[in-house]
Amino acid sequence: MEEKYLEILTQTVERSKSNTHQIDEIKSDIKEIREESKALNQLATSVELIAKDMTVFKDDVSSFKSDVAEIKVAQSEMKDEIADVKNEAIRKKAGWFDSIGKFIITTIGTGILAFLLGNLFPNIFGK
Repeated sequence: MEEKYLEILTQTVERSKSNTHQIDEIKSDIKEIREESKALNQLATSVELIAKDMTVFKDDVSSFKSDVAEIKVAQSEMKDEIADVKNEAIRKKAGWFDSIGKFIITTIGTGILAFLLGNLFPNIFGK
């Protein structure tokens, strides 16, 4: 009977060694799974943060587009105002030259008319 117990005990020790080896492998696998799980969790967190940043960026882009549109409108208004200022100076010069031209033409016309009237009607100017 002792031989039977000795055989059972030997088998139990062998199974124990095998089970210990399997447990060590499982522990190693669990450690790897935990590390991969941490890496996946970090990756998911990174993706989540990127998604949040993209949402903020999208809001910033629409705000940026709105700001650019406002700047374009303001720039167009400034161009119109600058053109008005330039044109005002040109209009003043043109008006001044028109006035001088009218004065000269009127003076010449008046002189010619006075000359003609003087020759046609010498009594008007007292000759």
